[in-house]
Amino acid sequence: MLLSSLPLLPHLAMAISSEEIYQQNCMVCHGSDGSGAMPGVPDFSQQPSALQQTDSQLLDLLKKGVQRPDSSMAMPPNGGNPQLDDEALLNAIRYMRQLISDVDDETTIQKYE
Repeated sequence: MLLSSLPLLPHLAMAISSEEIYQQNCMVCHGSDGSGAMPGVPDFSQQPSALQQTDSQLLDLLKKGVQRPDSSMAMPPNGGNPQLDDEALLNAIRYMRQLISDVDDETTIQKYE
């Protein structure tokens, strides 16, 4: 059985890569490159980006969910996966920053280490 086909349980979050967490929970809306795959989803490759917030600010948003005024579809709490713990959500944040690092490598990655 492939690891990606297993349900993501909190105690397994560390065993699953940041990329897999993103692909399984975020990519359908945010796209493979973070540019947004549907109307109303922010384009994180454009600067300034919501990803310039601190880890704790972004973690809080992910845990609560987000309703943007320009979108009829909200991001549900935990990206719609209640099994994602804080560690998994932070890994998804870090992976999204890596996705856009080609756009602004110095500002994006070093700022959050």
